[in-house]
Amino acid sequence: MEEVQNNPINTSIQQTQNISTKKTKESNKQVIIALLFGIIGIILGGLLFFYYFPCEECVCNKCNCTPPKQLISECDCEKTIEDNTKNYKEVELTDQNIINDLNKKLSYIFNLDIPNNRSFYITGSMLCEHIISHLGNKGGISEDDKLYTILRRMPLSEISEEEIEDAVDMEFYNPGVSQYRYKTKEEIKENTVYDGKIDGKEVAKKYKEIYGQELIRQYHSEGYLFSYVYSEKRDLYYHEDIPGGCAGFTVPYLYINRYTTDTNHRYVYISTGGYSTSEGNFLNDMVNGPETTVIDLGDISLDDFTINEENYKQFTEYKFIFDKSADDNYYFSKTEKITN
Repeated sequence: MEEVQNNPINTSIQQTQNISTKKTKESNKQVIIALLFGIIGIILGGLLFFYYFPCEECVCNKCNCTPPKQLISECDCEKTIEDNTKNYKEVELTDQNIINDLNKKLSYIFNLDIPNNRSFYITGSMLCEHIISHLGNKGGISEDDKLYTILRRMPLSEISEEEIEDAVDMEFYNPGVSQYRYKTKEEIKENTVYDGKIDGKEVAKKYKEIYGQELIRQYHSEGYLFSYVYSEKRDLYYHEDIPGGCAGFTVPYLYINRYTTDTNHRYVYISTGGYSTSEGNFLNDMVNGPETTVIDLGDISLDDFTINEENYKQFTEYKFIFDKSADDNYYFSKTEKITN
């Protein structure tokens, strides 16, 4: 037995077999590695091919398409950039349901129902509130103004004597009111007529519907909310019947000349002018500012004056912007003055 194991011939054969097995394993390993590298190379090559080679939707040789779209020989950079941004280009909005929704939201801002001919003017207390001024000069309206636009469109409910007493208390203890107008509760009660109330829950609900935001603060930032006083205890807004008017202001005239949309916005273009009650002339903007000019409209009377499809290009145009929200609705965000 020992002679067989120590036989030089057997030992040589065994060594040869071991070497052959080892070479076979190394060869198989190399084949597997080569296959892996080959597969990885094919994948990377394919990705690079479709990334760098121009195709139907490439942008400057960086391809945004996925196979099997047809390749083209050259990439027209300007053309393909335009194609890829077409969703962000404004197109005319013709869906009447969408237009009605935008008009509804604008009706709160302007405190009137948008007429079918889209031409209107604004009178009354709107002139005192300076909301038009904010739209024209500041590019939007404040949170205070938004709350007021909701309140003035809400119907009033009958108010009780107990609630009138609550309104007097709220107004007296509100420093933004009592120091500005009256010094005692008796003075408030003698000089103030509370003619109705509004449920705070309904106000918050309507605020969310029109502006897409939660109503966080029920008070005006300066404590006084025009002709309304808020009772936190009852969650009610009391309305004061305040007489008086405005003089020396510009009466805004407006005309909606088109509606447009893109992927994330909707736009309402409004041409605006005005009639100066103090100067007695027509202006080319709804706000009387440094750039506002007088327009000579000939012998036209104030009763006959409108901004319409025939003359709107003579007047200043504003872009009312509605942003898309997480709930896929669109809410007013700001205005932009269009300059030529």
